[in-house]
Amino acid sequence: MAALSSVRQALHGNAAWCNQGGRLVVRLFSSIFLKECNLIGDADLQVWLDTTSQSGQLLVIPYVKSVNDMQLGFRMELSQQAQSGTSRISQRGQVAVKAADPTPLAQVTINANTGHCKVELVLQRDGRAADTYQFNCTTPRP
Repeated sequence: MAALSSVRQALHGNAAWCNQGGRLVVRLFSSIFLKECNLIGDADLQVWLDTTSQSGQLLVIPYVKSVNDMQLGFRMELSQQAQSGTSRISQRGQVAVKAADPTPLAQVTINANTGHCKVELVLQRDGRAADTYQFNCTTPRP
């Protein structure tokens, strides 16, 4: 875990990471956070987080895209930490992913100007072991 902390500090929060069978996969991101990992077995899956800030609100939508049709289970936990405390929002469900079509998993709107925000996304296919993706969703300060 010390190595992960060092990677996070070196990238200053400008990356997403995936713990995949003990192997750390990191990809830098810009306005749309895009990271590719082979998810489970031979599935070629892209996972990213789209954020839109407007009128003091931040819309957070995680997406997946696959080369194959598949059923995925997901759990999304968004946490927002501010001086007044920590707020957590969790959503879980099942989604049918159609080949080559970006598929939104959930949608959450939060206050855009409050502290540090992160999203943890856990994906599972056919009851097999899950992969975890983490994204920084903090709104850049002007």
